[in-house]
Amino acid sequence: MEITGLFWQIDTLRINRLYNCPTPYKPPPPKVTYDNVDDNAEYAESCPWWASGGECTKNPSFMNANCKKSCGITDNSVCPSCQDKSSYCPSWAATGYCTYSEAMAYMYLNCRKSCEVC
Repeated sequence: MEITGLFWQIDTLRINRLYNCPTPYKPPPPKVTYDNVDDNAEYAESCPWWASGGECTKNPSFMNANCKKSCGITDNSVCPSCQDKSSYCPSWAATGYCTYSEAMAYMYLNCRKSCEVC
């Protein structure tokens, strides 16, 4: 049975996280930009959490109206753009960051194409 490089990378990443070990690959810290779109003040504390749980796609009518920033909507359109905002997105996605809970919100907002969320 052949083990692919991606399988090894994901397993190594998970093991390193489990035991708090440093990882050999550390991408630069992401810079988040939102193009002057904010979440509704009433829901601002909850929107990022809801978005990371997939509510932008499960409950789009509420989320697109009230949590634009967290759902990656950069203008008044209903659909956020389907593009990556960083050249590192394909690599991060291949490493498993699209499904890693601590990175999911960032990845959903900034690596939409690589995470296949659009």
